[in-house]
Amino acid sequence: SSDTDFDSFSLDIIDHLRDKGSNAYIIAEVVHDENDARVKRRGADATIRVTHGYPNISARSLTVKGSEQIIQNIFSDDNEECVRLDLTDVRDWEWSKLVMHCLNNSIGTAIACVDDNGVIHTSPIGKTLRIASVYVISSNQEKENTRTLCLE
Repeated sequence: SSDTDFDSFSLDIIDHLRDKGSNAYIIAEVVHDENDARVKRRGADATIRVTHGYPNISARSLTVKGSEQIIQNIFSDDNEECVRLDLTDVRDWEWSKLVMHCLNNSIGTAIACVDDNGVIHTSPIGKTLRIASVYVISSNQEKENTRTLCLE
């Protein structure tokens, strides 16, 4: 079967459920972005993109209403993206202060950091770490996924 077949399978299942009168909240997997609106017109309440290598992403999007849109935005090519910023000055940062600095300076929303030992910390709330890099969700459409940043 091809990738297109999977979108067809989703459409068939949605048609079947809606024809049977189901009012269930339907989240459908879509392989091709251009089928997103079509799948929703046919009765899906939300869509998620193919994430077969990471089934927990799909599972989480099923449990928190609306999170599928956030996940879709991060993993699509035309919305927000995760960018790694390597800091020119490795130093101690309290996580919430680093997050606010990134937000207040329109850098993006910090979601994780790399300490000076190369360990990645996801949202280390309440911790002060010696930070070498920070991962942000940015809508600046960077040409490179990693760049150097001087934080003053």
